[in-house]
Amino acid sequence: QVERTKLSIKKELFHLQAQRFACQTDAQRALDKITKKMKYHQLAEKSVIEHKVYEGKGRPKKDAPVKRIEWQITAEIIESADKINDVVKQKSCFVLATNIDKKTLSPEELLKHYKAQSEVEKGFRFLKDPLFFVSSLFIKKPSRIDALLMVMTLSLLVYSIAQRRMR
Repeated sequence: QVERTKLSIKKELFHLQAQRFACQTDAQRALDKITKKMKYHQLAEKSVIEHKVYEGKGRPKKDAPVKRIEWQITAEIIESADKINDVVKQKSCFVLATNIDKKTLSPEELLKHYKAQSEVEKGFRFLKDPLFFVSSLFIKKPSRIDALLMVMTLSLLVYSIAQRRMR
């Protein structure tokens, strides 16, 4: 995630650095919009460059008057170790409540069994699939709907047994 956000922020900074602003505050506001999005990074250095715009095309003469001044911002970002550590600490916490005694299963075994449930639930995902419910709309009798469910459950059982044997 840190690398992904770094790439997206660098891309936004690249486009920001290509722009010129009418005043310094506009440039600073545009940079502040980007810095608000930074979760894992911080600004290493920033600078505001002044560009004079003269009348007419080409190279200006020595005594040519300045038409206006435009501002361009440049910035570099670095990873913030403190912010990254805070996010890691926040996301590394995992709460799993159960009524199983600690003597029966250790916390590591409990987590292993909990995560193993997702493999079973993957098989039943198709029962909730809207395409499955479309076929039940064409069946009028409740007994036939029950029969369809029985066939689907039986096919799920055969699928899971085949999957287990393959492993």
